[in-house]
Amino acid sequence: MRAGLSRRLTENAQVTVSPENFLQALDVDITADPHSVKAHRSIPGYESLGIGAAAERLDAVAGLGIKGVAVRVIDRPVSGREEWRGRRDPWVSAIGTLVEEAAARHLTVVVDPFSAALQPTGQWGLLSDLEPADGGTLG
Repeated sequence: MRAGLSRRLTENAQVTVSPENFLQALDVDITADPHSVKAHRSIPGYESLGIGAAAERLDAVAGLGIKGVAVRVIDRPVSGREEWRGRRDPWVSAIGTLVEEAAARHLTVVVDPFSAALQPTGQWGLLSDLEPADGGTLG
């Protein structure tokens, strides 16, 4: 075997695992009461938070030395572009609030946009106005 090539595991860590390497996931329900904290149906010990409760949770994240949060915004499905146009302002406001609160605590915010255009069928994306309601391409 050539020098430096081995199948042995080494005890020397290549990466130091510490809180500043992680983000805490937060499900933020913008349809809920701002101070709402609801147990998640599918994940024991995990909660969906109203925007105010999420902002308060940032104190715990900062206290643990975690780098920041990954936010999944929870909203109702949209049926099309016109409905989404009416939802942009609440999304921008909610995310803006979290970014301001996080910045005050020196935390990073990453937003998962998956539910931004969730269709009632479970598809993701705003469909072109010319596409059939049961499928099509993004507009």
